Amino acid sequence: FIISAVALPMTGLEHSLHVWATVTTFAGLAAAAQGRAPSGLQIAALVLLPLIRFEGAALACAALAALVLLRQRRAAALAAALIAAALLAYAARMHALGLPLLPSSVLLKARFVEAAYERTTAFSAVTDNLILSLINPYGQRLLLLGMAVAATACWLRGDRPALIIAGAVLAAVGGHVAFGQYDWFHRYEVYVIALAAVAWLWLVARLRPNLDARVATALNAPLLMLLGFAAWPYVAAALATPLASRNIYQQQYQMGRFAREFYRHPVAVNDLGLVAYRNPNYVLDLWGLGSEPVRKAKLAGHYGPAEMAALAAQHAVDMAMIYDRWFPQGVPASWTKVAVLHTPFVTVAAGDVAFYRTPDADPAEVTRALEAFAPTLPPNVALDILSR
Repeated sequence: FIISAVALPMTGLEHSLHVWATVTTFAGLAAAAQGRAPSGLQIAALVLLPLIRFEGAALACAALAALVLLRQRRAAALAAALIAAALLAYAARMHALGLPLLPSSVLLKARFVEAAYERTTAFSAVTDNLILSLINPYGQRLLLLGMAVAATACWLRGDRPALIIAGAVLAAVGGHVAFGQYDWFHRYEVYVIALAAVAWLWLVARLRPNLDARVATALNAPLLMLLGFAAWPYVAAALATPLASRNIYQQQYQMGRFAREFYRHPVAVNDLGLVAYRNPNYVLDLWGLGSEPVRKAKLAGHYGPAEMAALAAQHAVDMAMIYDRWFPQGVPASWTKVAVLHTPFVTVAAGDVAFYRTPDADPAEVTRALEAFAPTLPPNVALDILSR
């Protein structure tokens, strides 16, 4: 559970691979601490770390430094060269496409980018993230595990390899505390929770031979208690996954059905996913993850109803399906709210989805599509048609 091996794969995202690469990289460091060169698989995991998710860069850099200090310079040089080559190729590709080096998901979600958007300093963004780590349940768990790693390393202060590895792990933990995020259905921080937990277990195992038998036995209770405390959110995630999966079916999948089967025209959304999946028609992202004009306008501080209306007209969007509360400035005055999709609220961002008709739409065709769509919805989902 502490690596969320039950729930995490069900999200269908890259986080399970990130956890694997993290733990496998740590195994390579553990091998280096025993005087062995990391295996090819462990080097591959290290190279993949910053390529799977940008959060992996912290551990990758720390692991490279640790390998050098552990006298595995050839392995460190090979991994560093491969990482540099891959990142340069990626940067060249993004430049050729006229896109920024960081993906829109990072540019719109990261706190240091929010700081630029709100015209505050990077220092304040890091400070805010540190405060978040102190008050967030996941951040508290991570900090406790980091403290356990640091305390055990202090106990092993005569063990140079153990101190080097503990330092690398604490550097990755510190990077997430300062810059990382938490939750998003229990997936954003799980890699570093897993790293800290595995590192602590390894350090404790390395410490045990130096301890009195009674002291070693006494360590079991706090070890199990802290690991259980760290793992509990992922137990809850495993229990919630069937409900969360059904919730996606109840909302996102139904929105996708409407766009593909009932109203076959360009639409706008604020939460990309199943509406765009296998949809031959254009899908405008009003939030910015899949729309560069929206992302740029948001970061420039001039995104609102006027820009939404212009983009919808530019792409001949007939309908928008959005969460009203995501747009505090409101929607264009020319849009007409025609329906609200009511769904349970488990893992989706909001339970109600508002359907808007734009001036380009045929009102009669919109009404026909909505009336045909409503009877096909699953139990506990309802479409409230407001305008015909």
